[in-house]
Formats: sequence, structure tokens, C-alpha cells
Amino acid sequence: MLPTGKDEGYGWVVVGAVFIINVIVAGYIKSFGLLLLAIQEYFPDASNLAMGLVMSLLNGCRGLTAPMMGAITVLIGARTCVVIGAILTSSGLLLAVFSTNMIHIAFTIGAIAG
Repeated sequence: MLPTGKDEGYGWVVVGAVFIINVIVAGYIKSFGLLLLAIQEYFPDASNLAMGLVMSLLNGCRGLTAPMMGAITVLIGARTCVVIGAILTSSGLLLAVFSTNMIHIAFTIGAIAG
């Protein structure tokens, strides 16, 4: 006997949201090299060390928080974690629009969006 779902169809909304978030974040990380050229043109005085810091924070924060998010998902639920992740990722990317230096980009794109 198959289990009956009690989510009233919202399970597919969660699956769709997780899929879209993964496409955006994974695509953003994979294509960051292209965006790095635009950042170098906008901040011509930025060093390669600062550029590498942004990329390493982006990958590092994502990799280090993944095990914690697994535990948090068990505690508070998948829906809440998806909403929190979407808010953090989108706020990090939106706050990067107002960046005035590489430290701000490293914090917004690297730490918050990562």
C-alpha cells in the first residue's frame, strides 16, 4: 500500500523551489569565472587575492554549511529550510548590487549567497 500524502499538493512546490534554487546557485558558481571578468573591469584596482577570496568564500561557505543544513532540515523541516536558503541566497546576490569594494562583494556573494 502506498503512503498517502498529507501536504495537499504543496510537496511539488517545495520540490520545484529546491530545483530552482539548485539551478541558480550551481549555475552561478559554475559561471562565476565569467562574472569575475566584469568585476575586474568594475574594480580595476582589485588584486587577484581579493578575487580569489570571493570565489573561495562562495565555495567554502556552501560546502561547510551543507552538513549543518542536513541536521537543521531534520529539526525544522524541509519547507522552512528551502525558504531560508532562498532568502539568504537572493539577499546575498541583491546586496552585491550595491557593492563599493571587494570586501563587500566577498561578504555578500561569498559568505551570504554561498
